[in-house]
Amino acid sequence: MVWDETLQLFKELTEAPGAPGFEGPVREILARRMAPLADRVYTDNLGSLVAEKRGTAASPKVMIAGHMDEVGFLVTRITDEGFLRFQPLGGWWSQVLLAQRVHVITRNGPIEGVIGSVPPHILPEEKRKKPVEIKDMFIDVGATSREEAESFGIRPGDPVVPICPFTVMKNEKLLMARRGGPRPAGAEGQGAPEYGVRRGDGAGRGGPARRPDERQPDRARCGVCGRRGHRRRHARREQGRGPGQAGRRSAGAHR
Repeated sequence: MVWDETLQLFKELTEAPGAPGFEGPVREILARRMAPLADRVYTDNLGSLVAEKRGTAASPKVMIAGHMDEVGFLVTRITDEGFLRFQPLGGWWSQVLLAQRVHVITRNGPIEGVIGSVPPHILPEEKRKKPVEIKDMFIDVGATSREEAESFGIRPGDPVVPICPFTVMKNEKLLMARRGGPRPAGAEGQGAPEYGVRRGDGAGRGGPARRPDERQPDRARCGVCGRRGHRRRHARREQGRGPGQAGRRSAGAHR
């Protein structure tokens, strides 16, 4: 596959950290990329990024909506041994977390760590048969004490995101990335008529849902990709069959 500007943009967008409430790096990329293509780019009080491209007629108004954030975690406390306790931001299935490498986004920059738990060989037999709950997991950043972890710049309230480099898969029609749906929709939105909206929704905060009430578009398209399921019935959309779209003549068409 030829590495072109679109793939570079996808890489930049999907690798930028953007846990719910901490979407700043993603917002900066989108604002910079959209500025040359839009008549007006601004951020509202909710943190949504709006890019307006005015047409030659008053209608129809078209809105392309997506969200900037991604499911992540939040550091809740640092133990005496230097491990980080955390809580999920958004929906996580606990079975996929153990041994997951993560970045703790600190004021001094990202710190790499790994999600762990008490080893199975020292657990009671009945606990070995059960999935480990998130509340029993921790993040190991290589610190041996609370003081050392704090010296790294880590503090409670820091966001955490998984490490998953943008990758073109063997089947070059498919891409693997940490946040593969709504953010590339933002790249697509660069050529969009009139309105592009980006804001957090991965934790259920409903950023894009508020925007149509303010803009009253005639058409709305939500840039969220369908899921690729293990079996066809598990996926909302079938790969290779084109994007799923919602288009009605109402402000809430994309919800």
